[in-house]
Amino acid sequence: MSNWLVLYFCLLCVMLAGCEPVQKVFDAAEAPRTRANSPATLKISGTIDSLVTLQTLDVVYTTHNSFCDRTLSWIEGASAPRVERLVYPLKKTNGTYELNLELNKFEPGFCKWAVASVNYNVTLNSSKSVPKKAAIVWFKDTGKDSLPPFDLKCLPPEKFKDILACMHPRGEYYINTRAPELRVNFDGQGTSLNDGRQLGE
Repeated sequence: MSNWLVLYFCLLCVMLAGCEPVQKVFDAAEAPRTRANSPATLKISGTIDSLVTLQTLDVVYTTHNSFCDRTLSWIEGASAPRVERLVYPLKKTNGTYELNLELNKFEPGFCKWAVASVNYNVTLNSSKSVPKKAAIVWFKDTGKDSLPPFDLKCLPPEKFKDILACMHPRGEYYINTRAPELRVNFDGQGTSLNDGRQLGE
């Protein structure tokens, strides 16, 4: 009887609030499994303006099986795909950077884990703004095999509602995992929202 009471309590917790201890059990069960080898890589490189501090680049993986979605609130019926991030610290040399990012680090498994985006974490040296975190590119099967080099122009917070904004040139930024390399320059001298558009995190 006591075991049934424990189970009932756990289920009630999940239904009411996404009970964190129970969520952790599911998190562990549905976590991605590392591949024995990860041949698909994306070489990303470029320049970094002296006004900008590029702290990390992240490779973001998400699940594509709704059965693996993480419950945010059972009351509201809210859930979202699970997310795993691989964080790559930057090694910079004379205003340039270069990294090789793993794009199939994890087995797809039941949850259908797949790479979703490459994100940046940047600050402007001249401001006290919180670091800006957003996507450089997104991945999808029908994405391009390559993109031409482009600049991310970062605007001081006072230029855009006290929020640091880094703008892409206008266009689509979807690539596939066969893309061999990407060149992105970080420019700290953006002056206008007309410089382009922001991509979400």
